[in-house]
Amino acid sequence: MASDGLIRSGEQATNQFESIPFCGITGSLPMTSQQLELIARRGLTLPEPTLSRLRTVGIWCEANLTVQRRDQDWIIRGQESGGAVNDIGRYVSFCKEDGSALSWLHPVKNFMPNGLHAILLAKGPIVRLDMYRFETSYDLLITNHALVTEDGIPKPKLETKLIVLHRFGVLVRELWGKDKMFRGAVARSSSCPTGAKQE
Repeated sequence: MASDGLIRSGEQATNQFESIPFCGITGSLPMTSQQLELIARRGLTLPEPTLSRLRTVGIWCEANLTVQRRDQDWIIRGQESGGAVNDIGRYVSFCKEDGSALSWLHPVKNFMPNGLHAILLAKGPIVRLDMYRFETSYDLLITNHALVTEDGIPKPKLETKLIVLHRFGVLVRELWGKDKMFRGAVARSSSCPTGAKQE
């Protein structure tokens, strides 16, 4: 399944960074806490030329989560989606807090291989994994989401916690080409602000 690699990344990250609210680099410009909160809630922010390129090559990906009512329960709804071509890709997937696979994903038959793959319907908490790749450069966002009730308000709010945000991670092998035999066997690497390598 296309999300297997992302789920393995989530298991490693949730175990390794569960007490660290942010680890990674945000590029040449510093990010405010408000910007980080927005990214954690909505998913990776990509410039319009990048989004246009994804659309041009037929990759559709939706990271946003919503709170919906089903029968008598409130649930988190998300969309496992995305895909990749040779030079670019983006994928959003979900897993449990311990990194294991969810049983609440409803597979979707879709004639577009790089679009919607499954619908998430869960009471939570859940972990969302959002990855973007251009050639061998990767961005990775991992966030935790749970429904929180407030006194006097019937609809719960969606609480979001940032687990990991890595920018400009590197994967030296061309998994889409000459190194495709290594798919599922290698991991990207990034550096924390301390300079320590993270994989």
